[in-house]
Amino acid sequence: MHRGVLAPARVARAAPDGYTLSLGYLGTHVVNGAAYALSYDLLNDFEPVALLVSNPLLIVAKKAMPANDLQELIAWLKANPGKAFGVGGSSHVAGIYFQKETGTRFQLVPYRGAAPIMQDLLAGQIGMMFDFAANSLPQVRFGTIKAFAVTAKPFAGSA
Repeated sequence: MHRGVLAPARVARAAPDGYTLSLGYLGTHVVNGAAYALSYDLLNDFEPVALLVSNPLLIVAKKAMPANDLQELIAWLKANPGKAFGVGGSSHVAGIYFQKETGTRFQLVPYRGAAPIMQDLLAGQIGMMFDFAANSLPQVRFGTIKAFAVTAKPFAGSA
């Protein structure tokens, strides 16, 4: 059984007395529900209590990507359907959502983690990816990849 399935199952079966809590994230409370037949209902067996952290994703691409901003990236993707990028977990969900919202199509390629995806992005083997900011930001700052967007709400008072 996939990691992150057993603990939520125990919490779902626990007495609803307010003493049993589950700390979940995208993998345990979104992706697992989409990928596995679970013995519990992610929407009805849990009640959100607090948002503890947020880990936004960046839309990043290889340095040679001809687009220079998000609108140009969307236009390039529409003009070049089927171009590959690395996915897995939250990246896969973000990629599908991005395609739906922008009317673009690109190939979703499974990888065994963020490190191999980044290696292939740096080598130009894939065109783009959706990655956690903490992973990609050093490469963006170094200028080895381009960043197009961040999947986070603006801070209060920012434009």
